[in-house]
Amino acid sequence: MTRRVVFVGNPNVGKSSMFNALLGARTRTMNAPGTTVSITCGQYHYEKPKTAGNAQNWQFVDTPGTYSLAPMSPDEQVAVNALTGMSGMPVPDLAVVVLDATALSRSLYLLSMVVELGLPTVVALTMNDLAVRNGCGVDAERLSHLLDGMPVVAIDGRTGDGGKALADAIAASFEGTPVPHGLTALPTATADADMKTADGLSAWAESRADARLDWTAGILRGLDMHAVDHVTLSDRIDRVLLHPVIGVLVFLAVLFVVFQATTTLASPMQDWIDVTFRGWCTDGLDLLLGLFGPSVSGGWLRSLLVDGLLDGVVTVLTFIPVMGIMFLLLSILE
Repeated sequence: MTRRVVFVGNPNVGKSSMFNALLGARTRTMNAPGTTVSITCGQYHYEKPKTAGNAQNWQFVDTPGTYSLAPMSPDEQVAVNALTGMSGMPVPDLAVVVLDATALSRSLYLLSMVVELGLPTVVALTMNDLAVRNGCGVDAERLSHLLDGMPVVAIDGRTGDGGKALADAIAASFEGTPVPHGLTALPTATADADMKTADGLSAWAESRADARLDWTAGILRGLDMHAVDHVTLSDRIDRVLLHPVIGVLVFLAVLFVVFQATTTLASPMQDWIDVTFRGWCTDGLDLLLGLFGPSVSGGWLRSLLVDGLLDGVVTVLTFIPVMGIMFLLLSILE
């Protein structure tokens, strides 16, 4: 039987990049049952190290980002369904929780909830290179020790470095992983009752919020993360861009620059299309129609082709520079 592995994490932790790096082109995007929210699935072929003829095929499922198991949006609900088997989705055999080393407290809170579901869990640690650069790198082995032996694998979501180690950790964890001290896994009977409805799941998720936050704080103390107060360049920029007054002014200024850049840069190209390109096409059609005599070159066919079809096409083409430059600028901003 193909084992099902669900990847879950906060938004923008590098989860999907890591997922794609692991599977390459062997992925397919589909809608979760009963929704328009997309999830990505793929088959992963695993062979144990130094062992021949013992290959396994796993189904990897990449879910939308979520901050907790008390969903606040359809995207988060799909991630919760994938973890719990609600709404017709299969119950996973293992969960891979992706932790962002640059925002560890937020990621650890989600980890605590997934662990308490009782699923075998493996931790994938991403963005540790950025955390090291900011002076708050995370030691994967130390974090694993603080999690009472739960597997923690550092992986680069962009390149896939560490992917084989993550696959080995997954293979070794299907039979179960430790529940860290301070967390309480749901008994099977209770889990079955609580996970049948979204309201029951949300109530359970909120019932132990304080205990999970205390546990998260303890892990951070164990990693000496509470002592880190390194102000990064991104922090300095955020103080300006997120200011309630200055931030709004900057936002309006950016919109003005985008509008001006779009119209200024696009205007010469629009003029070229409207005048030069239109003239070339008109001359070409006149030359072509002239081969069939004056009755054709000056009749209704020319009016249809030049005044109707050509004018319509050229008018549409004049919008291409504007839209192209605008979407380019929006992509840069994103």
